[in-house]
Amino acid sequence: MGFTEKKVTKALKACDNNPDRAAEWLFSRMDEPESDEEMKDESVGKYKDERPGFYTLQGFITHLGTGVHSGHYVCHLKRDG
Repeated sequence: MGFTEKKVTKALKACDNNPDRAAEWLFSRMDEPESDEEMKDESVGKYKDERPGFYTLQGFITHLGTGVHSGHYVCHLKRDG
């Protein structure tokens, strides 16, 4: 899901090791700034590529709801023509 091991460990500790509650905890705090310690991640820059990338967006998914356990996912796809 893209969370650091330290952040996941913090979420599990905050939620009595309940993975469902920890996932909600993580998603509800995605916009919070991470501490300096959490920002240190050896994988950052490991796969850096200086070449320009070209792509065509084909679609994306949005979530409409108040949490990870409720709501609807909507897929938006590019149509030919």
